[in-house]
Amino acid sequence: MNNLNLLELFSESVLELIRETTARLTGLSLLVLDAQGHTLTELAAASPYCRRRRKNQTSSHICLSADAYGADQSFARRDKFIYVCPCGLIRAAIPVIARNTYLGGFFIGQVQCEHVPENTPRMEHLPDPEETRSIRLQRAQEPLESAPAYDFAYFTYLVDILAAIVGKVAEKETGHFARISEMETARTALESRVKWLERELNIRESYLSYWKSRLNLDFLINTLSLVASLAVIEQAPRTNELCVLFAGHLRHCLTTEKDFSCVKDEFDLAGNYLEMQKIRYGGLFSYSLVLPDKVSLCRAPAYLLLPFVESAVARGIEANEEGYSLALSADMEDGEVVIRIAGNAANLSGDSASSVPARNSAGDEAADDGLSLARLRLETLFGGKSIVSFGSIPGGSECVIRYPPLYKEPG
Repeated sequence: MNNLNLLELFSESVLELIRETTARLTGLSLLVLDAQGHTLTELAAASPYCRRRRKNQTSSHICLSADAYGADQSFARRDKFIYVCPCGLIRAAIPVIARNTYLGGFFIGQVQCEHVPENTPRMEHLPDPEETRSIRLQRAQEPLESAPAYDFAYFTYLVDILAAIVGKVAEKETGHFARISEMETARTALESRVKWLERELNIRESYLSYWKSRLNLDFLINTLSLVASLAVIEQAPRTNELCVLFAGHLRHCLTTEKDFSCVKDEFDLAGNYLEMQKIRYGGLFSYSLVLPDKVSLCRAPAYLLLPFVESAVARGIEANEEGYSLALSADMEDGEVVIRIAGNAANLSGDSASSVPARNSAGDEAADDGLSLARLRLETLFGGKSIVSFGSIPGGSECVIRYPPLYKEPG
């Protein structure tokens, strides 16, 4: 938009159409100049005197000075400017302005006028190198005889009509170019954002690869298997079971890179975690899983369920010293997958305003962080089509997750 010029707002064909139509309907000459004063159209319906002076290398600069004067005044006024040219003829300059920049103007007139107001600006005082003042006065009758004559009020009326047409076209085209400019700006910003995200993704992937290499998954799994074997030999069945469960959990979390899985896989992962908590807390914790076949194969974002379950366990265990039970179930309701996590705790939301006392456990805080990230991920994937809600039920509270089952995976 900063480099916009008159020919981008008005094509050459449009300028010629305006020029020819103005000459044919009004008899007025019309000249279109750009911001530098260069002529963009031929001078139509001009008197022989005007044509001769504009073609004369010696005297043409007087006409160019008059053009520059009209352009400056019209731009300063942001409106048409009617004045008397050095030859004593009436002329009007109609500016084309876009974003406070003068792009050029339409110059109409070069006619005689009756009843010209005395306060009309005049340029008859400009010096003329082609002829002395006496000779110029002597030849002043030539334009008066050859140039058409108009009543000043009628001339002003014609100028107003042309100014309105030019203004409307310029406004429409300026808005068009402004929209293009805004779209270009938005596209550039989006490309910059995409590059930044790609760079961040590369950094995160490199960090992940680094830590995976440092973690040495095979070593951890083999070590846990060894501990499980030793637990059997030393008759520690709960230790054996916990090692086996944890090895499976670790392998799944560190090797699964899919963005989507199915509800059954999510329940298996959550069930594995819940069983480890059962071993950890013994009789203080119990759980149940209900997954009908009609829901088990529905698609689900990978690792959708685990953060909600971890948060529910962390809050429920703390709030119930005498024991905590959790029920995890899924079903189809109104064409949506609905997953419920219910427990005998007063609040499972993880809100800071919760009635559950504040915790100091880094693990429990991590669970709440995971819950926040999971909710954000659902919102990013499904937008308004997914809902996570928390509410009270008899004897406790529940978390309800709803999302469309047939969400199409990108790519």
